[in-house]
Amino acid sequence: MDYGFFTVTSSALLESIEVYVADADSDAVVDAVVVARAPGETDWVLEASAAVPAVPVTEDWVASGPLDVPLAVGHEYVVGYQFQGSLPQFWSSGSGTDPTWGTYDGWGDLSGITSTPGETLADENEGPDEPFSLRIYSSTDSDLDADGELICEGDCDDGDDTFATTATEVCDGLDQNCSGTPDDGEALFAVVLDGTGAGSPIPDDDSIGLSVTVEVLDEEPITDVNLLLDVDHTYVGDLEITLTSPAGTAVLLMDDVFGDLDDLLGTLLDDEVDVLVTDGTENGLTGRWIPQNLLSPFDGEIPTGTWTLTIVDDAGLDVGTLQAWELHLGNADVGSSESCAALDCNGISQAQTLPDDGIYWIDPLASGAPYEAYCDMTTEGGGWTLTLTTSDDGVATWTYNDRLLMSTDITPIGDVDDNGLDFKSPAQHEAGFVDLLFVHQPSGTTAEYGAVGDGTSDLGTFIATFPMPHCDYTMADDGFELTGGPLTLTGPLCDTDLYFNLGDHDVSLAVCGDVNGSYNNGTYGPVWSRASNDGCPFDDPSGAGMGPSYPCLQCSSGVPDSESGGRGFGGVLGLNTGTVEVGENYMQVYVR
Repeated sequence: MDYGFFTVTSSALLESIEVYVADADSDAVVDAVVVARAPGETDWVLEASAAVPAVPVTEDWVASGPLDVPLAVGHEYVVGYQFQGSLPQFWSSGSGTDPTWGTYDGWGDLSGITSTPGETLADENEGPDEPFSLRIYSSTDSDLDADGELICEGDCDDGDDTFATTATEVCDGLDQNCSGTPDDGEALFAVVLDGTGAGSPIPDDDSIGLSVTVEVLDEEPITDVNLLLDVDHTYVGDLEITLTSPAGTAVLLMDDVFGDLDDLLGTLLDDEVDVLVTDGTENGLTGRWIPQNLLSPFDGEIPTGTWTLTIVDDAGLDVGTLQAWELHLGNADVGSSESCAALDCNGISQAQTLPDDGIYWIDPLASGAPYEAYCDMTTEGGGWTLTLTTSDDGVATWTYNDRLLMSTDITPIGDVDDNGLDFKSPAQHEAGFVDLLFVHQPSGTTAEYGAVGDGTSDLGTFIATFPMPHCDYTMADDGFELTGGPLTLTGPLCDTDLYFNLGDHDVSLAVCGDVNGSYNNGTYGPVWSRASNDGCPFDDPSGAGMGPSYPCLQCSSGVPDSESGGRGFGGVLGLNTGTVEVGENYMQVYVR
């Protein structure tokens, strides 16, 4: 059968057609159809069909349902109709005027072709042997990359399916998520993808287990892979957990570890930490762990494609559910420039492979206003963001009168390039944290305190939640517990716990609660419990604080516009051995 066709010269979207009914039977039912063939092919393929809802008795144009066929350059198309239940009546009517997106190359007149709604290129004429004519409604929009998004819907590169408003932003100087700003959005810090299958039960005593997937569009070689798991299970030791890449690389991450412990709660498997999953404790698998077999075999692979997480429960009785999981793909450029900032230093630690200590770019609020921050990438698992330095530098910065600089006063202090002097990063008021790290110099003594924050509050806000003065004898030995570092209970230290905003407890709670009392040598901010003239606990805490000291008229250190010289536990333990007032003795505070 003869029919007319046209060849597409520029991409467009064929949205729908209208059929002109000049003389039709009232019970005729018509479908609009589009067929196509690729360059060099002889066979035609049906691309789409849509019903024409009703055929009127009198002459009129009747619109089809949506067709939404992307017209590919170089392909040939026939647009026509068929009566439902009968053979197709494929044909393209037309005139000598070509549409803006193609050329008519078939027989007859191309009547009624409309390149955009309302723009008629020629008068409508009846098609051959049938009382129907067509209008084609199109736009220069398309979805040639088949990513499910049209240009008019925001796709900024219709030739690349990694560009769309729903795409993952990769830190490479390009604008994958079509926001208008390269390298913006939370996902750039390390490509973080939510896996499918949340809420799926894990088959009990089943060697096949549960397999769930995540699709990765990124084409950059992998520099690091981490896996975050949330699994409810009453016997974690039953589980075998394997991750498989699109290249077919499979790594068994956990196999019969942790015995009868319950649940994986926010468990991050990461090669660049200190503790193996096989060395877990009765506290269960929470936090960051080195998997049983390293994730490094994935490094260097192209991540594009389907990643599969398989969880096998190889024993009966105890059961569980996969609640959620995330695949973290590293990017070596994260944090390296203003246009490629991370949320915090921990994001950089996850995105890069064994990054060095140093200055990086962060944007904790994802506000588009990044700044430089110092990152400790090696101590206690790394990923620490420096927020504050209290230094014996001859400048009275951390005083009682200016104590709110630690909490609610967001004024920045000092220079990140010279952070051994008094310094405060905007991260003190922006970076959500869970863990704290204190590093004393020149001794190099460190103290880590895990699970202090909730991950959403910044340190400044957190300090402001404690009363000032904080007076309670019963909290002795019940502060935030030391979880890492060489700090030990020795000398005048009463314990190694961390406290905040302590008042002086050496007389009574009444004296402790009087900020302006003559004998209240209290402090503000982080502090340790020490024994002074009246013994433990919490005696003259300003000597073990970060600088602020209450007015305390009878105290030698009680001057509200000067700093006490303790530098945290440094003064208590005799660690401030550097030259005074030149910045050789200082304490730094990091968050993660």
